[in-house]
Formats: sequence, structure tokens, C-alpha cells
Amino acid sequence: MVILYMCRGCKRIIHAWARPREGELSPPTPSEVIKRFKGRCPYCGRQLQRPRLEDVTIRYPHNDFPAEKGRVVVKVL
Repeated sequence: MVILYMCRGCKRIIHAWARPREGELSPPTPSEVIKRFKGRCPYCGRQLQRPRLEDVTIRYPHNDFPAEKGRVVVKVL
């Protein structure tokens, strides 16, 4: 599973998570990503906010419903 965190303003991916790094147990929360970038998009400078429920989408490659590993979760900040 891949989790993409995107800026709501410029629609660019500001952080991608595919698997845990050493010492990491789970993907970062939106609040952690926002804190990492000091609350601003590194591309357009827009203030980042926690996503609303409608800002979180789950996409499957080629409109199929493959196994869990093919899933992409997009969170718009």
C-alpha cells in the first residue's frame, strides 16, 4: 500500500509513504506531515490543513480491485 499526501492548493505530492523505515511502526499521520513541513506546502507555500473525510480517497490501479498491496491512499492536506 502506498499513501500519498498532496497539497490541496497545487495538487503536488508533498510526501509519499510505501513501507516503514527502520524504527517506524506506522505511516505518518497528516498532523505529522504538516509539522514536518512547518505547516506550509514546500512548492506553493499554501498553509496545510488536516484532511476532511471527503479529502481521503482510495484508488486501485487500472480500476481493478487487486490485493491490498496495489492500493493507493491519497490524503489531500
